[in-house]
Amino acid sequence: MKKLFSIGMLCVMLLGLVGCVDKETQETVKEYINTTSVYLMEQEQKMIESYSSVIGANFTDDSTLCMEFALNTIPMAENLKSAAEGISETITAEELLEVHNIYVSYISEFSEALNLFLTAVDEQDKTISAQANEKLSNANVLAAEFRTGLQRLAEKYEITSESK
Repeated sequence: MKKLFSIGMLCVMLLGLVGCVDKETQETVKEYINTTSVYLMEQEQKMIESYSSVIGANFTDDSTLCMEFALNTIPMAENLKSAAEGISETITAEELLEVHNIYVSYISEFSEALNLFLTAVDEQDKTISAQANEKLSNANVLAAEFRTGLQRLAEKYEITSESK
């Protein structure tokens, strides 16, 4: 009887510990969604606005594109990449780290695409331009994977985004 009671208590204690870990992970994910990702996405939005200001319908000439990319868009992308890599070092929840690392990959691909675009314009090389477009396409896929992963975590841990 004493043995059964001890085994029962051990099970209760282990279940309690599992509950604490889930609660801790939930708080970590909540903080990431409501604070960290908000910061990253605000910085990302500035970078995208810079990028969009000189492409597509906003394209005027190669010189303007190169200036905007070199002086604004690429430095923003590099700063965002550095910030995201630094955040990686602070994340202790494995499943959150996996999702965050997708974001780091996205920003890295986007940054590489920008640099390739600059090279393509400078060298007037369509092959390099095609490589840049491929990297940009890969970056867009990674961005979608990140958002899907973040949404999955939010649903798993029953987290709603807080408005600031």
